[in-house]
Amino acid sequence: KQSKVFTNELSSLLFAHGDVNHSDPQTIAVLEDILINYLVDICTKTLEYTNKHPSNVSKSSKYSQGGSNLPTHNRVKVEDLLFVLRNDPLKLSRANELLKLQKIIVDARKQ
Repeated sequence: KQSKVFTNELSSLLFAHGDVNHSDPQTIAVLEDILINYLVDICTKTLEYTNKHPSNVSKSSKYSQGGSNLPTHNRVKVEDLLFVLRNDPLKLSRANELLKLQKIIVDARKQ
């Protein structure tokens, strides 16, 4: 069984959408299972996409030169996740919006 990673956040979301202040623990547990399964699925698809596209391999990797037999590991990039989300316009636009907000926050902290 999964640990209670998102319990507080899910409870707050339910309350914000009209549920009672303290939601039924079974409801939160079911929602948390669905959420975790979704996140694992998206992460797995993103990693599979990353592994199929060797252009993501870092050119500066010490194993990428000299014909070494050691494996070169691909790094998951934001673009890989966006590619996986491409068929879901709502999630893709939200991800792009969050990336823009992150850039604004990082730029504001630099000043």
